[in-house]
Amino acid sequence: MGDRAIANLSEALDAKEQWATTLVLKYCLPSSRTQELHGSEPADVRTAFENGDISADEMKTISSGLEKLRAVETLEEFRERLSEIETTLTQQQSR
Repeated sequence: MGDRAIANLSEALDAKEQWATTLVLKYCLPSSRTQELHGSEPADVRTAFENGDISADEMKTISSGLEKLRAVETLEEFRERLSEIETTLTQQQSR
């Protein structure tokens, strides 16, 4: 049944039916505005803000996301290092 629905939607898009276009845009695009950045470093975000490509709120949201990603990466590095230390201690104790 899904295959038929997709085929019908595809035909409606080919026929330039407005309802089909609206449906695809409504359900396939993110609900908020999308903006392509040229990188994901803090300097790239700042440049996009300075150029007017993103708003202050968007800059804040992106910066917060980058900060959280960095924290997760740091935590993962700590876990790896702790595992190495535990392995070393276990090896030394077994001698």
